[in-house]
Amino acid sequence: MKNNIFSILLMCNLIVFGTFLCSYKFESKIAEPPSIYIVEYSKGSKWDNSKEFDGQKFANHHSAHLQSLRKQGIIQFGGRYADKGIIFIAAMGLDNAKYIVNSDSAIINKMFSATINELNVFYDYKAEQIPSKKIKSGKVTGIGGVFFKSKDAKALNAWYYNNLGLVPNDYGSMFEWRDSDDKTIAYTQWSPFSKKTKYFLPSKNDYMINYRVDNMEELLKKLKENKVTILDTIESYDYGKFLHILDCDSNKVELWEPIDGSFTKLYDGKTTK
Repeated sequence: MKNNIFSILLMCNLIVFGTFLCSYKFESKIAEPPSIYIVEYSKGSKWDNSKEFDGQKFANHHSAHLQSLRKQGIIQFGGRYADKGIIFIAAMGLDNAKYIVNSDSAIINKMFSATINELNVFYDYKAEQIPSKKIKSGKVTGIGGVFFKSKDAKALNAWYYNNLGLVPNDYGSMFEWRDSDDKTIAYTQWSPFSKKTKYFLPSKNDYMINYRVDNMEELLKKLKENKVTILDTIESYDYGKFLHILDCDSNKVELWEPIDGSFTKLYDGKTTK
């Protein structure tokens, strides 16, 4: 009796262990990452040369097959070149890749022929991100200029050059920098003005800030809606558009929608950076 019970218990343990072992092997196999296969399509022996792709008998079947593979995540990438097509698929071995491809009615009926090869990836590739275009919504994007009055603008300009290294130009110094989004060259002008200048009027302050904006017309609409004091109309030059306003403290503000490329030509090698 004891021997029978022992035999039964041993048999149960073996069944449990066997089940666990099979399950472990199965799960391990499933966990293995798929390989990538290149599938190259070319015209088959039943291709009708008198018709384009859309007119071929199994064209719709072929398109539906590829669409299904895309939805399942099997197709990783694909494209056409010359009179051929190519896709990259993920499959659990060559036989699995052949089964996936050869299930296509266009292959079965020889509208297409396909060659299948495993892709030997020897380095990782990451497509370069194309910088997205900034939406120009009509707002300030940075400082375009710092302007202030001086007893002797030329002497002050020379002082900053001799002591702080600001590269001089006829109006002060042009700072060169890079846009944070697309890395294009951009500029900010630093300028001392004569004490007698009327450029800052009607403000009574000895300074004025220039702000870079991304869409002058759109910003002007917002300013009008907000009842902001607008001192003039938009003026356009080779280096951008300008508009002057007063803020709520009666500071004159210069708005500038820049064309930085104009300064790149004018001040090449003569900027502070």
